[in-house]
Formats: sequence, C-alpha cells, structure tokens
Amino acid sequence: LDEASALSAVQELRDVLDPDRLRDARRDSPVFEFFELQRLRLRVRGGAGSGPSRSLELHQRVTKAVRRRDLEALRTLLTDVRAAQVGADQQRQLLLRLGVALRELGRYDEAIDVLRSLDLTPDDGSYLLWAQQLALALRRRGERRLETGQDPEEPWRAAQELLDEAVALGDDPETCGIAAGLQKRRGLRALDGGDRLVAAQHLQAAADLYERGFAAAPTDYYTGLNAVTTLRILAQHLGGSAGQLSRALDLAPVVQFFAERAATMPVMS
Repeated sequence: LDEASALSAVQELRDVLDPDRLRDARRDSPVFEFFELQRLRLRVRGGAGSGPSRSLELHQRVTKAVRRRDLEALRTLLTDVRAAQVGADQQRQLLLRLGVALRELGRYDEAIDVLRSLDLTPDDGSYLLWAQQLALALRRRGERRLETGQDPEEPWRAAQELLDEAVALGDDPETCGIAAGLQKRRGLRALDGGDRLVAAQHLQAAADLYERGFAAAPTDYYTGLNAVTTLRILAQHLGGSAGQLSRALDLAPVVQFFAERAATMPVMS
C-alpha cells in the first residue's frame, strides 16, 4: 500500500464517518454505528439491497438541513426517511435527528409527532436522548398553551412521566436539569395561582433534582447554581426552613469554585 492510496482511503473514511451522525447516535464506537458485527465479518448497516449509500446520503442531507436551519428541507426529509429502504436502526436514528432539529427550530408539535412515533425503550442506546428531547418538546408545548391562556398540564404530565422514568435510570445532569426545569415551571404556575403550598412542593422537587444533577457532574455548575437559587427562594420567600437556607449556603462555595474554574479554562477550538 503506497502513501497516496493510504491518504485516499483516509479521505474516503472521513467523508463517511459523519461527526454529526456519530454525535447524535451516541454509540461507543464508529464501528457499531456504521456496521453490524457478524462473527468475524463486517456487514454494512442497511442490508445488501440498500447498501451504505442511501443511509449515508440521508444522514448527509439531515446534517446540511440542520446546519442551514432549513425547515422545508427537514419536512421533505421526514417523508423521504420514512419511505427509504434502509435498516430499521438507521431509520430510527434519522428520525431522532429530525425530531431534535424540529424541536430546536421551535416546531414543537411536529417534533412531538416525530419523536413519539419512535417509542423507544430504556434498552435502546438512544433512549436517554430521545426521552430528553421529547420531554423538552412537551414542556414547550405546555408553556405555549400557558401563554395563550390554556391549561398546560396535559403535556406537562406527559413530560413528567418520561422524565421520571429517565431519572430513575441514574442521575444524568441533562435529564435532572430538564426535569427540574419542569418542576420549577409548575411551581411558578401554582404561585401565580396563589397556591404557595403546591408551589413550594414543586420548587423543592426542582431543588432536589438540580442538586442531583450537580452532584453527578459538578463541572456542570449551572445545575448547582439553580439548586442554590431555588433553595434560597424557598427559605426566604416561601416560608421554608433554616435547613434549606443552610443547604444553599453549603452548596454556594462549591458552585462558585466550579463556575470560576470554567470561566478560566481555555476555549477548545
């Protein structure tokens, strides 16, 4: 193998190993994303009939549409992906990427329709990302309902069920933060309605979740900051206990340390 052939092979691999696809799939290795292991042989995902080209083409189109924030292209891709002759696993990954993109563009109802159709289980490697994204979209749907004078509880309850299941799998800072944000919004709604007791219950649940997320990943100081703030509000404005304020004071210097550390770390290019 001469140098020119080696460089050509490396470039071909770079074209195939789409970094956005790898990030969204959240697999441990690129090998497991692009190939199915069959004893000592590798078979391209998608089956012999479709080959790698169709799946790769769709992933590249999704990447381009996401980068351009092209809503119409994403909608077209939904139709194309559902009709494509690709493996079921690849189709789920593509639909997951499209659902995430629609949520990020504020198309919450469309995102919910796409993500709900996947109906993943905790055994699936993409379950946590799916649950987080669907819960966020449901939370936003509830917020929009609230803004227009409608009841947000139906989508909020659906989001709560998803998040309860996801949090039960282990403390993940992202999941805890999303779940805490939902509790905080429900607490603020109760406070607006004059129910301070229910508001305090929701905000205490939010503080607990924020602290769990911070404990799981202290470098993610945002959850710690929210834990401190929520505990202080409970103690000083909602008739909370001295223990809540004491806990906030205990956490504050730890959060400050990690926040200052993050502020001084060099930005990775």
